[in-house]
Amino acid sequence: NFAIVVPVYRTELSPLEKLCLLRLRHLFPANAYLAAPRGLCLDAYINLWPELRVKVFDPAYFASVKTYNKLMLDPGFYQPFACTYEWMLIHQLDAFLFHGDLGSFCEMPFDYFGAPWLPAQLVHPFIHKGYLLKLLGTRVSVGNGGLSLRRLGPTLELLTGVHAKPQRWTANEDGFFAYWGLKSRKFRSCPLDVAARFAFEAQPEALYALNGNTLPLGCHGLPKYSQKFYAELMRPLLAQTEGVESHLIETSMASLLGKE
Repeated sequence: NFAIVVPVYRTELSPLEKLCLLRLRHLFPANAYLAAPRGLCLDAYINLWPELRVKVFDPAYFASVKTYNKLMLDPGFYQPFACTYEWMLIHQLDAFLFHGDLGSFCEMPFDYFGAPWLPAQLVHPFIHKGYLLKLLGTRVSVGNGGLSLRRLGPTLELLTGVHAKPQRWTANEDGFFAYWGLKSRKFRSCPLDVAARFAFEAQPEALYALNGNTLPLGCHGLPKYSQKFYAELMRPLLAQTEGVESHLIETSMASLLGKE
C-alpha cells in the first residue's frame, strides 16, 4: 500500500500544475496528501481535489531548495506515514503521470525508484565539487526525487542509522538516496533499466528508445526538458482525464511550449 505526497509551498497553481494535479487525481483518487508549510492557505488545491488530505510541517522547511532538501532527509517527514503505508510516492507539481501501474514497482525488491540521470552524476557525502569529487565521488545513474517511490521502512532505517549521517549531507536529497542506494547493504536503489521504466526527466527521447518506445509511469521536470516531446505524449492522455477541460489543456500546452 502507498501514500501519494505532493509537496506544495504556494497558494496558487499555474495551469500546467493544475493539469498535473488533476491527472494524478484521475489515476490515484485515494490516499493522496499535500505536504505543506503550517499556515499556508490550501484552498486552490482543495477546490480542485476535495478529498486531498494534508500533512503540515515547519514553514522553515519550505523557504528554499536547500531547506526542502533538509525536509526530505528528516525522519519526521516519513514517520507520520510509516505507521499506515509501506510506500510513499513523491509527486512534485512539475511531474506528470502517463499511467497508473504503480503496483508493479512496489512488488520489486528495491527501496527507491527515480528517473535516470543521463549522464551519470558524481556524488560524495562531504565533497561536492572540484578535483576531489572527480577523484573520490561515486558515479550514480538513478535518483531524481521530484517523482520518486520510496519504501518507508528502509528509508527510515537509513535516515536514523549510524552510518549515513543525513544531517551532514548538504547536496540535493536525491543524491543522498542515490549514493546510499549503491553503498548500503540494506537500502537498494533500482537499476537504470528499471528507473527508465519508472520515470523520465532529462533526455526523454533516449530513454523512450531504451524502453522500446514504451511510456514510463511518469516524468518530472516540466517544462524544463524536451517540451515538444512531452507535449505530444501528454495531449492524447489529457483528453481522457476526468475533470480536465479543453481550455485548460490548451493553456497548459501553450505554457509548456513557451507560447503564452
